[in-house]
Amino acid sequence: MTVRVRVCFRSFGVILWEILTLNLQYVEPGGDLDTDMHSKLITRVLVDVPQGLRPTLPETAKDLNGPPLLSDPDAAEQLYQGIKALIQRCWSANPDDRPAMKEVASVLSGALRTIEASHATRAT
Repeated sequence: MTVRVRVCFRSFGVILWEILTLNLQYVEPGGDLDTDMHSKLITRVLVDVPQGLRPTLPETAKDLNGPPLLSDPDAAEQLYQGIKALIQRCWSANPDDRPAMKEVASVLSGALRTIEASHATRAT
């Protein structure tokens, strides 16, 4: 079996999901990190992932936990949809459909520039 770099992107997509949604994939809200994580990890890796199941992404930026991504709701939605699309591509069942790290870096760098510009505008 040949392992390619893009195989690791599913895990990277989960990390992005956790950052974006402020949730932990393997822990129920209010659950015990150690107990929940071990049992759910085994289930996810052995059962859910091969069946194509992935964590749920909110439909819109307004559905995210935590503060808004940006003060402008339209810009926040555009930013969120771009990151959401990146996460979904990281989770593709076909490794060839997953983004290359160069593309991931480009999308995330663009998102960071957008956020920095938004904060600079609010500071003035």
